[in-house]
Amino acid sequence: MSHNIINIIRKECARFFGDKALVFTAIIMPGLLLYLVYTFVGRGLSHAQLNEPEPPAVVYMENRPRELSPLLDSLPLHCITYGFDTAHVLDLIREKESGVALVQFPPQFITTSAPQQAATQPPLIRISYNPSSLTSARSYDLLTHTLRAYEHSVCPLFDIDAHPLSSTTLSSGDSNPTDKVAADVQSLLSEVLPMLILMMLFAGCMAVAPTSIAGEKERGTIATLLVTPLNRNELAWGKILSLSCFALLSGVSSMAGIMLSLPQLISSGGIHISTGNYPASHLLALLLVVLSTVLMLIGLISIISALATSVKQATSFVSPLMFVVMFVGLAPVFGAHGDSIALYLVPLHNSVLCMTDIFSQHIHPGTLTIAITINLVITALEAWLLTRLFNSERIMFSH
Repeated sequence: MSHNIINIIRKECARFFGDKALVFTAIIMPGLLLYLVYTFVGRGLSHAQLNEPEPPAVVYMENRPRELSPLLDSLPLHCITYGFDTAHVLDLIREKESGVALVQFPPQFITTSAPQQAATQPPLIRISYNPSSLTSARSYDLLTHTLRAYEHSVCPLFDIDAHPLSSTTLSSGDSNPTDKVAADVQSLLSEVLPMLILMMLFAGCMAVAPTSIAGEKERGTIATLLVTPLNRNELAWGKILSLSCFALLSGVSSMAGIMLSLPQLISSGGIHISTGNYPASHLLALLLVVLSTVLMLIGLISIISALATSVKQATSFVSPLMFVVMFVGLAPVFGAHGDSIALYLVPLHNSVLCMTDIFSQHIHPGTLTIAITINLVITALEAWLLTRLFNSERIMFSH
């Protein structure tokens, strides 16, 4: 890095960090506001759910053996053992908000569990539940653990296995249903977080780039730099690198506010997962993607600011890009995932796809390298174009 670029970065740092109000509004306030808003929303939802009575967990039991009645009746479940239609219960389970579960024991369960018969054909206990309902999923979890504890305490005379009654039936080897709900939440976060991060990065770039370039044009200080024996390419790179540092700080602040408050917001829905489960390699990959994205966004906004004659005009030119950023960030929500390597060649969209891969813990080094390389190449082209704009006296000295 040349001496002139370092001097430009120092000048920009002195201007930025010398303005305490700008530091607070651009770096501290975004993350603080996001943390407070998300935290208060999460606590409000949790308080509302605590005040609402939890729907009773209703479990229908078919052919329940008398030997298991005392054990099952001791569970915090409302058990119904007779007077119901199995087909109607299965229809209830398929309803999204249903908290119903169904346990089907084989006829003469204890009799057919004799060791000589269990060795040839272990009887199956069919448990149907709705994985979309936490009440129903917890009932399944409680029943499975209770029956397995009974099996191990007596002897392995029976087995709990799946039967293809519906899509709501799980096998004994499947994961905990609450883990499945948590996995669904993580999948949702992998679609929503890239959009939030991209919007925060763009907002950070908007907060610093127009005031640095269009603001200097408006104040006339850019003319002082242009008349000095300074390479315009160094001026362009000095502006892009220094502004990217400030925008990155603003984006990191916003990301920290989101990541710190999300566990409380998620726990309001009854799921307790941590957003800090990602290994260091994933966090490093996220940092590289974010950095390359910020460089590209700063380069684009700097070009637009160079074409404007005032900060107000530059802000009005850049504002419509927010809708583009929102649309690109929402692409994974609408199913535009990275099934094709060609999608990682599309600027900005490739950053969203990489962040989606990182948060879903499915990083592909090849596509990650392609996306970062494309962003850096675009940044180099933007620096070249910004240099051409700095060389144009008609553009730089226009009012």
